[in-house]
This record gives sequence, C-alpha cells and structure tokens, in this order.
Amino acid sequence: RSSDLEEDLLRYLQGRPIAARGASPLYTLKKLVQRNKTVVLTALAIGGVTIGSVLISLRQLCKADRRVAQVRTLADSAITDMTDKLQHSSASIETQAALFHSALTYLDKLRRSTGNDPRLLLELSRAYVRVGDLEGSPFVANLGNSGTAVTSYQNAWQAAREAHARMPGDESTQALIEAYQRLGGIEAFLANLQEARNNYQQG
Repeated sequence: RSSDLEEDLLRYLQGRPIAARGASPLYTLKKLVQRNKTVVLTALAIGGVTIGSVLISLRQLCKADRRVAQVRTLADSAITDMTDKLQHSSASIETQAALFHSALTYLDKLRRSTGNDPRLLLELSRAYVRVGDLEGSPFVANLGNSGTAVTSYQNAWQAAREAHARMPGDESTQALIEAYQRLGGIEAFLANLQEARNNYQQG
C-alpha cells in the first residue's frame, strides 16, 4: 500500500527501522545507534575512561603490594644478617658498631624511598625496633649503645606514627604502642624518669 510505502520512506529518512524489512535485533540496534550517535559516543567515551581508570588503579595497587613485599624482604634480610653476624662473631665492639652503622644507613635509605605508604612505614618501624634492641635494650644482649638505641626507637616511633595517621587500625596502633614502650624502657634505664613516664602514658 502507498501509505505503508510512505511510512517506510519516512522511517528511512528518520533513521528508524523500516516495516518492509524484518527488524532483527542487530538491525534495530544499528538504527538506534545511527539516530543517537552523540549519546552513544559519549557513553562509550565515559565507559572507556572509567575502565581505564580502574585498570590504572589496579596496576598501581599491585605495584604498591610488590614494593611492600620487596621492602619487607630487604629489611628482614638486612637485620637478620646483621644479627647472625653479631651472634657468631668475635669481632670487637668497634667492628660490630660499624656493622650497625651500615645497617642503619641502609634502613634510612629504605625509609626515604618509601614515600607515604603506611604498610612500608610499618615494616620499617618494626625493623628500627629490632635494631634498637640489639644496640642497647636493657632487656636483651646488646652492644651497650643506649644513646643510639634511643635514636632507633625514635625512628621506629616516627614511622609508626606516620603509618597510624595514614592507616588507623590495630596493626598501626600496635606498632605505635610498641615504639612507645621501647622508648619508655630505655629512658627509664637511662634514669630519664619524666620522659619514660610520658612515653608509657602515651603508649
């Protein structure tokens, strides 16, 4: 009929499916896209940006996780190696102190390279606690360098405090408490009772 032909011509000019042809889903979708190119292109662009952002975020997260594992391994390896050498060595105190100095320099470089990642800061805080214990903790065998031990415990406290500020929770809280307790113990041993009391109260 002429009316059907006219209607199909109008549909064609408007970019809509024509009645004379079977409207398959793909054909209907094609016509819909042709009629709404701007909307479709905008939606595709937004979708592309969203997917890209998600992929970038996932990649950065995986990279951060790998960095945490690397620093944890390096810190543990350095401290464990230093501890083993001290336990199985007859070297002089001066030689042992030089070994500690090298380890502390290494830890300090790790700390500067970690940026603000709280998980890395927690690992470094624990490492500084271990170094401080070996340097001068009154509760374990040590090199007798109480003043250097205080500095290591302060570094442990600083790293734990920054980690806790960025990632509040049980793990960072425990690290901060441990650093305060170490500082309180060493200050009490050095007869700095007010500082010891303050650190214990903060812990």
